[in-house]
Amino acid sequence: MRAAWLALLAGGAGCGFTPLTNKVGVGSEAFVVVVGQGRDGAVDLFAAPAEGGRFYQFTFNLLVESNPTVGPSGTQLAFQRQATGQPAEVVTLNLHNGTERARALPPEAGSVERIGFGSTDDSVVVATTGGLYLVSTAGVEPISGAPAARLDSLTYERLGDPGFASLRPCRTGTGWCVAKPDGQETALAGDASDPIRWGDAAMAYLRNGTIEIRPLGGGRVRQPTWSHQPPGLGQPSHHPGSPRR
Repeated sequence: MRAAWLALLAGGAGCGFTPLTNKVGVGSEAFVVVVGQGRDGAVDLFAAPAEGGRFYQFTFNLLVESNPTVGPSGTQLAFQRQATGQPAEVVTLNLHNGTERARALPPEAGSVERIGFGSTDDSVVVATTGGLYLVSTAGVEPISGAPAARLDSLTYERLGDPGFASLRPCRTGTGWCVAKPDGQETALAGDASDPIRWGDAAMAYLRNGTIEIRPLGGGRVRQPTWSHQPPGLGQPSHHPGSPRR
């Protein structure tokens, strides 16, 4: 499994009908995935074109689904699925054909905090309250030692191209900060939550129940308009429409 760590650090990579077919161009169109409440009140996943349009529900499950993260290609999604009182599963879902793979985390993993990809869709890094795990076709392996810090960094949203900072909880208090490698932090607005990268030149976050997009270089903040926005919208993940570097 150490080879899988090295491949991930190095960045080494049939179409069917799904609820998103002919609605959201995953892998080619900029889009956003969020969690929200479906008609049955369960917490499911929804997707919409990034700059406005309509949200479409694409998972329908009585189990709680959370922490969605779109992979570099835009066609793979990783997320947490969990039944009450049971260990969490990390699910990878092919957004083109609907096939999925679920891997149960060990009980000692605790709660999932963050999920991230490297530069390919092959492996997923999962940060939990109990440690760090690499999830791949080979299974689930705890990560420790020298690779841990760098792999953990993959679970945070990175800003810019090339990346110059990441979005992290502020060290000096509550809320979220833009954190630079030298330790400098710039706090976001106090009511901003769930901040994410929004392409190479912007970030986004939730304010007043909707997604607000802020250019990294300054300029007008905008709020795209979506119909069928699900109740409880949260935990957005964005893909710019072409493979991320």
